[in-house]
Amino acid sequence: MSASRAFKRFFYNSDLATGRAGPRVASGSVSWGGSLENKTPDFVTTWVKVSFALYDSSGKEKEFLADTYIWIEPRSSADFSVELPELKPDDVQSVEFCDHDDESPKSCMSWGIVKMKGIEF
Repeated sequence: MSASRAFKRFFYNSDLATGRAGPRVASGSVSWGGSLENKTPDFVTTWVKVSFALYDSSGKEKEFLADTYIWIEPRSSADFSVELPELKPDDVQSVEFCDHDDESPKSCMSWGIVKMKGIEF
């Protein structure tokens, strides 16, 4: 495998990364930030794509995607932040997180990592 392909290798499994994050509002713009843990024993995480979803009162989802470069060594964590230019501060103020197991979320927000890239040792 070439070095450039090694840096761009996709890997993903919902058990490989966990984290805590939330919306950040500053200067009229919205970003999403927090801490992300790399649970793999043999990959350095170098890039992530984050999905942020808002659910209205009828359960209709509006999804926003953003990506960022990051460096998380195996079994370590790092802070991250992504800009969400499509969102306005009013979109996220006073909105609660959805229950993790809710199959029909309404009037809430959720997030997750949808893609990851990294270097394999």
